[in-house]
Amino acid sequence: PEGFNASSIATAKRWRAQTSSDQAYIERVLDHYRASFYYTLEPPALGRDTVDEFLWQTQQGFCEHYASSFVVMMRAAGIPARVVAGYQGLMSLGRYRHIPWLASARLHWDSLNYNWHRTVIGFDSDTQTDLLSDWLGDISPLKMVLFVLLSGGSIVLLMTLHLWWTSRAAPKTLAQRYYLRFERALKRKGWVRQSGETAGDFASRIERSHQPVGEAVLSFTHLFESYEYANEDVSRKSWSDALIKVQQSLKAL
Repeated sequence: PEGFNASSIATAKRWRAQTSSDQAYIERVLDHYRASFYYTLEPPALGRDTVDEFLWQTQQGFCEHYASSFVVMMRAAGIPARVVAGYQGLMSLGRYRHIPWLASARLHWDSLNYNWHRTVIGFDSDTQTDLLSDWLGDISPLKMVLFVLLSGGSIVLLMTLHLWWTSRAAPKTLAQRYYLRFERALKRKGWVRQSGETAGDFASRIERSHQPVGEAVLSFTHLFESYEYANEDVSRKSWSDALIKVQQSLKAL
């Protein structure tokens, strides 16, 4: 809606103007998510501008946060996008089919679920009793309790595996590690990147306030953006040399 999430809309337009194609812009947005976001089912509460707060402040959330914010960034850049409903929640393992053991677990779960509905839910009480007797032998209260506990434990285990897998922090790239060192060096001199401020805007602000330091900062930032968003190869020596120039300019203050 108009009047909401102004920072996200402005950033989307600026990033799209700085990139050569829709695909390059999409990759830049995805790289922003990969840099410091993480998945949680208990995110902090958001206010009026939910997308702005999620993208530039809290950076914590679940599928709806990521989907809605991504759509806003796409539409603001003129790329058609919409949120598609129908996600099945924690038990949806289809998106991990490229991982062999999870794909196997998903197939076993689907088979079990199908047979349960076919031979238990879809039949009368006599058929249900016969099936449970085949599995458990003579049915007794103790066996039924154990069966329920084991079934519930299996579901909890699958949910725990899913949460563990989705909450893992993505490894930082070489560029991101050097940029963290770069930010720490500037912070010691009082320059801190603001929430929602891009690397380029941060560097320009420093350059306006102190040109000698700003030149080294702009050079390092150009290297960072070329690697992260234009997929240009940058050697470790180039990172080290650029960071040393920034540190030397800060020592002169």
